[in-house]
Amino acid sequence: MLTAQLTIMRHLMGQPLEGELRARALRQFEVMRLPDGTWGLHAASRPYLFVTTLVYVAARLLGLGADDPLLAGARKMFEREGG
Repeated sequence: MLTAQLTIMRHLMGQPLEGELRARALRQFEVMRLPDGTWGLHAASRPYLFVTTLVYVAARLLGLGADDPLLAGARKMFEREGG
């Protein structure tokens, strides 16, 4: 969750993550993703809509497309939750 928050804040401040920092953030999102493709507060957490939304927004700000496989589980969760 902190990586997503940092990514969003840096974007809002006009200092987006680039290069190695961008790659590390995306890797963190990949490693922390739960088996259903969503994110929780920690590796043993249940999925949280709030955290999944933060990661989704951060990943999009880092340049991933809406159809990127990393974000497929998030899109499914959003659909289940009503959009």
